[in-house]
This record gives sequence, C-alpha cells and structure tokens, in this order.
Amino acid sequence: MLRIRTAVILVFLLTTGLFMVMAIYSVTAGQDSIQQSVGQSSQLLAQDMAKFIEFVVSIKIDDLFDYSKTDIVQNAVLKSNQEFSELEDMQDYITQQEDDWKSVSEETITPFMQSLISNELSEDIRNNFVEKINPKTGHSGFSELFLTNEYGVIISQSGKTTDYRQDDEDWWQKAKVDGISIGKTEYDESAKADVIPIGIKITDENGDFVGVLKAALSVRSIIREAEIFTQYDVTTQVNIVTEEGRLIYSTTPFRFNENISDQPFFDKLQSGQQGGFFVDEGEFKKELVTYSRPSNLQVIGEQDWIFVIKHQIGDVGIMSEMLTLRDNLILVSTVIIGIAVVLGILFSRSFSNQFKKITYLAKEIGKEHFDVKINLEDKGELGHLAKNMHDMGTSLKNAKKSKDEFVAMISHELKTPLTPIKIYTSALKNPKVYGELNQKQTEAVQGINFNAQRLEKLIEDLLDAQRLEMGRMMFKKDKFSVNEILDESVKSYQIICEEKNIEITSKMNEEIFIYSDKKRIQQVLDNLCRNSIDFVPKNTGIITIFAERKNDDVIFSVKDNGRGILKQAQEKLFTRFYQADTSLTRRHGGTGLGLAICKGIVEGLGGKIWLESTVGKGTNVYFTIPVGKSQ
Repeated sequence: MLRIRTAVILVFLLTTGLFMVMAIYSVTAGQDSIQQSVGQSSQLLAQDMAKFIEFVVSIKIDDLFDYSKTDIVQNAVLKSNQEFSELEDMQDYITQQEDDWKSVSEETITPFMQSLISNELSEDIRNNFVEKINPKTGHSGFSELFLTNEYGVIISQSGKTTDYRQDDEDWWQKAKVDGISIGKTEYDESAKADVIPIGIKITDENGDFVGVLKAALSVRSIIREAEIFTQYDVTTQVNIVTEEGRLIYSTTPFRFNENISDQPFFDKLQSGQQGGFFVDEGEFKKELVTYSRPSNLQVIGEQDWIFVIKHQIGDVGIMSEMLTLRDNLILVSTVIIGIAVVLGILFSRSFSNQFKKITYLAKEIGKEHFDVKINLEDKGELGHLAKNMHDMGTSLKNAKKSKDEFVAMISHELKTPLTPIKIYTSALKNPKVYGELNQKQTEAVQGINFNAQRLEKLIEDLLDAQRLEMGRMMFKKDKFSVNEILDESVKSYQIICEEKNIEITSKMNEEIFIYSDKKRIQQVLDNLCRNSIDFVPKNTGIITIFAERKNDDVIFSVKDNGRGILKQAQEKLFTRFYQADTSLTRRHGGTGLGLAICKGIVEGLGGKIWLESTVGKGTNVYFTIPVGKSQ
C-alpha cells in the first residue's frame, strides 16, 4: 500500500510538476507571441505616424504652390523683376546690399531690411503662414517664409534672414530647375528652430520662371499634428530620432536635440534594417523597443528619421497581466503539490481547458471574429483576462464600425456640395445664363469643373472601396454584347488619345454575349484605360483592348506599350491606396484605389484579375468574367 501511495504521490508530483512546467512554458510562449504581435503593431503605428506626417507636409507644400499663384505674390515678384531689370549696374547693387546686410550684427535690422519685413506681402505671409496658429496643435506650421525675385534677392520676408542674396544656394538653384527643393532637417539660424527647408519655384501665367519662395516648415508643428492623430497606450513611449542620435520628439518630457546616441538601445538601431523590434534590458526597466525607417516616403524618407516606439515590460505595460498570471500560476501549482492528488489533477484539467478557450478567443479576435464569446468557470485572473479580451473584441468591433461609418459619412458630406458646384459651372459656361465670359474666366470655370469631376471620382472610389470592404457592393446583371462595351471604351477615350497622339483600338475575334453587370465591367475597363493613357508615351503610345471567350469565361485585356511596372511593385498594385508612382508632384494623380476596386468588382462577379508587365516594354492587364446563365 505504501508503495502504491508513494507511486501515486510520485506520479502526481511528476504530473503536477510537468503541468507547472507546461503552464509556465505556455505563458512564456504567450509572452513571446504578444511581444511579436505588439512589435508588429508598433511598426504599423510608426508607419502610420510617418505617413500622416508625409500627408501633412504634402498639404502644406500644396498650400505653398497655391500661394505662389496668388495675385499679391505675382504682382510683387513681377514688379521687383521689372525694377531690377532697369538698374544700370544690377550686380553692383546686389553686391552692395549683400555686404551691408552682413556687416551689421545679428540683432540689428536696417531700414532696408525693415522695408522687406514690413511691406504688404510680408504682412500677408505672416498672417497666412508664420503667425497663423493651428487651433489643434497650438503651433504655427511655418517658422519662416520669404520670397526672392528671378535674380535671387529677397523681396519680402517674414523676419530677418541671414543673407540678402539667395541664388548662390543649392536649394535655390534646385527649386528653379526642378520646381521644388526639399532639404533635410536642419537648424535654421534665422528661425531659431529645427525645420524642413522647402523651396518652391514661382512661375507667371505663361509658366515662365519669375522667382522662388522658401518656407521653413516647423518640425515640432507637423509632429504635434501626428501625435494628435496617432492613438497609443499610456505606457507607450513614442520617439523620433535622427541617424546621428539627436532626439527631436518624444511623448515624454525631453530636451530638443538631445544626443542619445550613447544609450545602449541606440546601437541596436544601427543594424541597417528598415525596421524591427527587440527587448532592451535597461538598468532600471525592461522595454520592448520597435523601430522603423520610413525611407519609402518622398519627404520623410529624406530626413534620416527613425521612429522608435517603446513598451514597458514588467509590473506595468504590455506584459503586466501575463506576468501576474505566471506568478499566480506558480503559487497555485506549489499549493496543489502539498494538498491532494485529486484536487491537483482536477485543477490541472480545468486550467488547461480554460486556457485553450482563451487561446481560441485570442485567435478568433485576430481573425476579426469580434462576436465570439467563451464561458469560463474561473472568476479569478483567467476570468479577468477573458473579460478584458471580450471587451477588447467589442472595442475593436466598434472601432471598425466607426471607421466604416466615418468613411461613408465623410464621402457623403464631400459629395453634397459638389452638385451646386457642377450646376453653377455649367451655368457659367452658358452665355444665356450669366453672359459671355472672357478667355481667362472660361479657363477658370473649366478648371473648377475639371477639379469638381476629379473630386467626384475620388468620392466614388472611396464609396466603392468601402462597399467592397463591407460586402455591400450591389451587382445588376443582364445580357449584353461584349463588343459593344469595348467599342464604348474606345469612343470614350478617343478624343483625349487624339490630343496626345495615342492610338487606342479594340479587337474581337467574334461576337460575344455575356450575362453580367455591364456598368461595373465598363468601370473596370475605364480604370484600366485611364491608367494606360497616363503611362504610355505621347505620339508613340499604343493601347489595345481585347476580349475573347474561353470555355465558360470571357477574358478581357488592356495592353499598352508604356514604361512598365517593376516586379516588386506588381504584387502590391491591387492593394488599396498603393501607387507605383509615389513622386511628390503626383504627376498622374489618382488615389491608389482604382486597381483595388477593379479587383473587388472582378472577384465579386466571379472572375479574377492579374497583370503581366516588363519595364520599358509595357503592361498587359487581364481579367476574366463568367459568361453567365443561358450562354
């Protein structure tokens, strides 16, 4: 009996010990899984923050371009150019003014400098840019702004600058040649702040160069906007550092431009990788450090910034509940060993089953099945963890719903004012309504109408993308001729192709009828044709629209001889908001939604879409649509 009892006790101890080891291992594995998940999520947070900053900078650059076209800027620059052209010895005048400018102390403002600071254009610059406070951030977006004429000298400034003559600067020459100059983050002596220098080419109504506008974009301001936009946990610390180790932003109190390159975690950022995460065993606390270099972005990618996100690991932070669970588990397991074999076995079985349910719940939430619920008998830590996970699922569900409702609402609100805009532009073009317009007025009305149509197309793309994501895209199927929609596509783009001397044709081997949604298929063809027109060369461009029946499908294709698409970009083309051409000037426009919508429509109609492309030779986009019933 003693041997049996001893054997039972030994078996129980072994079983309980094994269970304890397995339980601790499971929690540890869960820690690693959570660290992996949090690390990946933090990288997305850093990328979102970088993209938002890029978006803010792009808007401000657009504002500068728009401002350069205003009457007050055009009149001031053209007047200055005229005055300088009439000087007998312009270079001697510029040299003398430059010498006088540099000869005074930094604090001194001469009457000539004051005339450039206090003129009408300077007041307008300060009111619209330098002194205009963003109510959300409490900061101005620009710390300094000035304009030069075509000879490179300042004609108006928001405050005193270090130099009068600017045409000997690289940024000035680059802006003159390329239209825009964006420098790396620097400390601006005039503005006394870290800024991103931006140079904008000023052209007259004929497109001729007449001057340059330079703006010092405040780094603190744009990052503050991103901080408001980005949501993060209270235990999360967001930092932005330069490659040299200068700290330019943190969600915790910090000294601007503080050198943190001597901190141990910074060495691990110098791995050369674009992003990653690691655990930093600090002297006082343990942290999960995630970093990302947004080198793929046009503006932020040039700034040598590293986005660093830290999560505290320990009694507070991302692992607090897991660590509490592990400590309680060890304690309970130790007590079980000293109590009874039966109770220990029952507890181990109960715990294992409940832990499986929690794991199942975590996986289902990861799959966006937010309504899944589990029932746990445990009312302690496991029950608390399950409740928190249920609450998290509900919060995620509500957040997703709010996002969907926001997109639908903002699209509707944007679309509402378009109707009167289009009605009034049509009325303005009709001489019987408001009378004859001169050429400039006609061009302005046409510009308004064109951009209203662009905005309407953008809104429709957003609505279509949202319908597809929510599975609410409606299809109206009917029998129609494929030959007919191919001919309509050619006719729709014949005029614009003739203007660019591009050849566009359709090709069919036979008459084909199909039972599907004609309007949506036409929408797909229109998107593909517009893309081809944008990227084929003028005068030699060739676009061919083709369709043929193969078994129970019709295969459509749009082929062009454009510049082609890089192989690494082809896989991403059908994802939302992706654009192969992400240049800052956005020469071809677009939202990056077109091909994603095409994919959603084609798959919604039971087909598939793909492309073949060779750089320098062109692109061929294919998609299939089932023939449908009675065919």
